[in-house]
Amino acid sequence: MIRALLAALLLAGCATGPIPLPTASPAGSPTAPNSTPTLIATPAGPTPAPTQSEPSPGVSSSPSAVFIDGTYRVPDDVPPGTYRTIDFATECYWTRLRGFESGLSDIIASRIGAGFQVVTIGERDAGFDSVGCGAWTDELVTVLESRTEFGEGTYIVGADIDPGVYASAEGLSCSWERLAGFGGTRRQRIERVFVADGDMARVNIEETDAGFSSSGCGSWRRVDD
Repeated sequence: MIRALLAALLLAGCATGPIPLPTASPAGSPTAPNSTPTLIATPAGPTPAPTQSEPSPGVSSSPSAVFIDGTYRVPDDVPPGTYRTIDFATECYWTRLRGFESGLSDIIASRIGAGFQVVTIGERDAGFDSVGCGAWTDELVTVLESRTEFGEGTYIVGADIDPGVYASAEGLSCSWERLAGFGGTRRQRIERVFVADGDMARVNIEETDAGFSSSGCGSWRRVDD
């Protein structure tokens, strides 16, 4: 009887097979990765301090741009005021507008030329447009290394250049203007001179002048020191 029971138990064990015991994972064994791995950024050493760009020559601090090239409504997009370009331009063209019909009657004043430019946008202007001028700022800091030597463009007397007698013999088709303001209108023009090719250009910039502008004249140097 006992032998019959043992035989029955052995036959049952062979039919079902051994029941495996649970095995523990060895310590430190890697787990299977998820389908979407999680990336963890590990900084490699200390984070370097941000570098600061060098200011333009002669500029005490980097001026902040108020707007860039484009067409803007006054005062919704750009408030009235006096602005200057931040970078030297090869050909900057700006226009003060009384309307947006794209006709000549919409133009209050305009100017085209190389160098740094300055403009005063009036309270009654409908808009302002610029092409090739880059960024404009209302921080009227100097943009020149020297107050007695400068090139093409429009400059503020007392801020960019000192009053005095200046001469230039480098220009071709040179024209220059002494300015009472920067609106670009004829009534803000104190004096305007065209110089024949090859002739020396000479101008007396006075303390009461608001600005000075030249095109095609090359470099100016003060000669009354």
